Amino acid sequence: MTVSTAIQTLDAALVINGSTNISFNGDQLSHLGSRVFLIEDGSSNVSIINNRFDDNAAGAVQIGTIGTCPAGCPSFVRENDVLFANNIIATGNDFDYLDTGAIFAPAMSNSTIANNEIDSIPWGPVTLGWGWGATPYCSNNTVNNNSINNPCIGPPRLGWDCGSIYSVGAQSSASTYATGLFVTGNYSQGSVGALPVSGGLYLDTGTAWSTWENNNMLGSYNYWAEIGSQANNDKLLNNYTDNNVLINNGVNITIVGPIVIPGSAQAFGTGARSIVCGAGVPGSTACTTPTLWPTWQSGVGATWSHPQIGP
Repeated sequence: MTVSTAIQTLDAALVINGSTNISFNGDQLSHLGSRVFLIEDGSSNVSIINNRFDDNAAGAVQIGTIGTCPAGCPSFVRENDVLFANNIIATGNDFDYLDTGAIFAPAMSNSTIANNEIDSIPWGPVTLGWGWGATPYCSNNTVNNNSINNPCIGPPRLGWDCGSIYSVGAQSSASTYATGLFVTGNYSQGSVGALPVSGGLYLDTGTAWSTWENNNMLGSYNYWAEIGSQANNDKLLNNYTDNNVLINNGVNITIVGPIVIPGSAQAFGTGARSIVCGAGVPGSTACTTPTLWPTWQSGVGATWSHPQIGP
């Protein structure tokens, strides 16, 4: 695949460079002319929680930098112990740099992306990997309980290679599931790009040692999951979808399910509904009002469980 120079070289309004014990909590980050955060050069113990991102030119955060690392990646180029959680990224497709991920994590370990709400992103809402080296940058990472609305809505040149949650390259330096990527409890629904894309779970080239379990992929996706060439040693277990179409070009891929439930049947008491209600910023979901549930099943945007998202 092609990686644009915009992704590789774009700076940020706030750069955390080789630093540790940094926290941003409860901030409003708006009208900035680039990506908001860049975490690089071995930064560790960084916490970005409970913030809101509005009307920025690019994504909310980049964790690590893209590069080759054929001899293995020393600790000073690997971001460690980063928490990006409980944030609202409400772009409404306002990005000027359309091919930047909302949460772009090319190089991190022992880190978590959790309970974020991400709305109307031109390219990938959550993207991981990108080390491209023989020894991967990534290990012991978790992506859980994020709520994603309208992923991959940018122009066709972007939409052909995009997914709600996207990975590329090996996700464990120890080549074990126990130290690999774990993706669970995420809910994604809505539009995708004009050309065929995954729109759901996308395990791109070389993704390995990852587990994708109990996620809910709904909406106008071409595939609920796509597994790219050279992907290997990955598991997709008991995920939910309303579109039972899968592309699998990988090897040694374990697939259990998916559980196919039409969007109109996302009833109370089902595992699919529990994923919807557990995703996003805690306490903001309309799932606490049972009478609202049937109204989420029809109309543009009606399935979005967090209606406060947006400008």
